[in-house]
Amino acid sequence: MSAFSSLGFFGKLKAFTDNIFQLPLHVFFAGFWSLSLLGNLHVLSSPHQWTWQPSTLILVGTVFLCLLSLRMVDEVKDYDYDRVFNPSRPLVSGLVNLGDIKIYCVLIAAVVLGMNSLLSLQLVWVLAIDLLYGLAQIPIERHSKTVRDNLFVNLAVVYPVNIGLSLYTLVYFLGSSHAPLSTSHLWLVAAYALAFLHFEIARKSGWPALSQPGERLYSHWIGLPGSLALSSAFGLACLSIVVCLLEPWAHTGLSAWTGYLPLLALLPMAWGLLRQTSQSTTRVAARPPAVAFLFTFYLTLFIHAMATCVINFEGIAPWRF
Repeated sequence: MSAFSSLGFFGKLKAFTDNIFQLPLHVFFAGFWSLSLLGNLHVLSSPHQWTWQPSTLILVGTVFLCLLSLRMVDEVKDYDYDRVFNPSRPLVSGLVNLGDIKIYCVLIAAVVLGMNSLLSLQLVWVLAIDLLYGLAQIPIERHSKTVRDNLFVNLAVVYPVNIGLSLYTLVYFLGSSHAPLSTSHLWLVAAYALAFLHFEIARKSGWPALSQPGERLYSHWIGLPGSLALSSAFGLACLSIVVCLLEPWAHTGLSAWTGYLPLLALLPMAWGLLRQTSQSTTRVAARPPAVAFLFTFYLTLFIHAMATCVINFEGIAPWRF
């Protein structure tokens, strides 16, 4: 019997989140991701009216719970790797067992699909496909050595789950605003996908000579210069797309300034590059600059949406930021 059995069902769930899914961090992450994307979908539509409804909470809660479910799936997928490199992870340490994770994932899926069934069947289908594809990654990695061991192949297989959550936000926007789908909406979703690709590759890069044998780093495949160049290309591409979509030079007032704010994400990107290239004999943590980039990207876009749109709270008079 596990030493953690006495924690109980919800005690183990809390311990799991405390261990690898810090609630405040991921609440902010899910909130700024979904709301900044939703807000700027409104920015790219006319008129710039953004109504905050009770269903907005369902949107944020859904993204948060899906991220938690996918983190649990990662626990199962990465079990053999974590036994060597991350022995304190919940599944490896016995904090939770496979049965616990199955129950948690089923409950999360039931809550998420149930909440969204109150809004539209289209949202339910998008989420069901995304969650099922996330679960399908477990047998795919188990039976394919290439998917399991080649990080770039693995990224191509698993990344659609992340894009699926942005597409879910897009479908929510189209249904709640009744706006027609435009090419600019799809470009914005693409920019968000590129931003996360920068984060993913930047946080798993380092000098190969300083890494542990068998450690999963993109720089093992293309070297640190190649890895940094690729992550930087994704970061520059996402910022270029966003600024071109927002066209701050064509606006007046506050939004003419806030449209340039996403370029502040260049600072943590430069910080990460300097940390990695200036320390060739001492390993540095690659994750903090990558996290800072993503949060800066989401936060500045949220600020721009608030500055540009007329905000309506359902049943309350509109106001501007």
